[in-house]
Amino acid sequence: MKMRVLGELEEAGCPGFQYGVLALLREGPALTQGRIADALGIDPSQLVGELDKLEANRLISRQRDPLDRRRHMVAITPKGEKELVRLRAVVQRIEDEYLAPLDGKARKQLHELLLRVAQGNDPRYRR
Repeated sequence: MKMRVLGELEEAGCPGFQYGVLALLREGPALTQGRIADALGIDPSQLVGELDKLEANRLISRQRDPLDRRRHMVAITPKGEKELVRLRAVVQRIEDEYLAPLDGKARKQLHELLLRVAQGNDPRYRR
């Protein structure tokens, strides 16, 4: 499923890392480039190139951090939010196809179990 999602996101014009950046930025306020790299588990030098592409397409904006001029704060733009809605529809369609054998109750149970696994292995998901 992951490979299909990545392939279809690429076809839609937004590689997986860029989708991850948009999704992460949509969750809250602007983040530093370093925090984005940490959250996505990618090398900061690789992230800069992806941010350059997103910024060129006006999907994100970058500004100097007023508290530390060495850092850039990154935020999603309204155009980026619209693009994320479009891309999430692609991901949702694929997820629905893969999970078609499960009814709503089974999907909810699967989600809860996977969340428990994530909480046990990744501090970002701990409550």
